[in-house]
Amino acid sequence: THPSRVVLRGTDILSGSCVCHHEIFCRLIHSFRVSLSDAVEMCCTTPARIAGLEDIGTLQSGMRADVVLLSSPQLNVDGVVVDGKQYCV
Repeated sequence: THPSRVVLRGTDILSGSCVCHHEIFCRLIHSFRVSLSDAVEMCCTTPARIAGLEDIGTLQSGMRADVVLLSSPQLNVDGVVVDGKQYCV
């Protein structure tokens, strides 16, 4: 493996990206001026739907709700909620 590229484990296939999901979310909002709700749709709802994960991706009754708590307007991670328990970062 070359140090300046990321490949899929056990192959020579280049990974499409190695950017943190939080960084992508922030760039959508701050650089591309995407609305918060559209950024959530792009980063949460759509990937869950494409992956066939029916119990995640939206905040609705009966859905699993692991949530990242962000500050405003910087969008720093302030904590997470996993299985109903809040954790501070």
